[in-house]
Amino acid sequence: MRRNWRGGALFLLLYLMALAATAPVSLAVKLLPGEVIAEDATGAVWKGNFRNLRWKNITLSRLSWQWGWYNGRPGVSVVANGETGRIEAAFGWLGSWWVAGGRWQASAQRLAAVMERAGIAPPLPLEASGEVILRLDRLRFTLSECLDLAAELDWRDAALSASGQRLLLGAPRLELNCQGRTIHAALHQPAAPLPLSAEGRLALSGDYRIFLRAGPADALPAQWLLILENITRPADGGQRIMEISGKWIRHPR
Repeated sequence: MRRNWRGGALFLLLYLMALAATAPVSLAVKLLPGEVIAEDATGAVWKGNFRNLRWKNITLSRLSWQWGWYNGRPGVSVVANGETGRIEAAFGWLGSWWVAGGRWQASAQRLAAVMERAGIAPPLPLEASGEVILRLDRLRFTLSECLDLAAELDWRDAALSASGQRLLLGAPRLELNCQGRTIHAALHQPAAPLPLSAEGRLALSGDYRIFLRAGPADALPAQWLLILENITRPADGGQRIMEISGKWIRHPR
């Protein structure tokens, strides 16, 4: 009798879960917080679309999702277009939060404009061009620490412009990993006219440090050489170095 009761309870639970998953997403929209605005919802809870989804100053368009199994783990796959480009990733929870197969792509001009509005602007009047692509192979984290991170950020056809002069940077690559409560980054750009390398770290507390090494810069135009000399100091072998450290404090909007 007890075994039959357990079997019936399990069947009822699965039935209710199936009803919830196949329910029209328009019903689920009514459960969203008041500050979240969803437009033109179609599909079901397990697989659906929003034409627009707005929360505070963030807007996502053509957002779609689908629940399923990803690398043997239950989760949801999401594709959306935001102010800073196209985003796609699968994520879920299995003892810790995980993200896999992530990809984000945007033009350098669009990204620079968003950063400027957010108060994150370079110290010099520079214009960036090219395409920025982030590939997130895997990320696993809790609210208190980063457990695993493997990601690469490529800046294709990278170039900077200042006062009508354009400097080609080739294809810089930024590699990301984490350890405990700190994210580590390494930048590589071996191509002329300005070979670059940099290392940086950002702690969960907001403390950051960036160390950059550039040059030799013999092939740089005079204007760009002057800019480089103004923001760096000399090092061995005709190279220039720069070190920045501080604390990143995100102000509430």
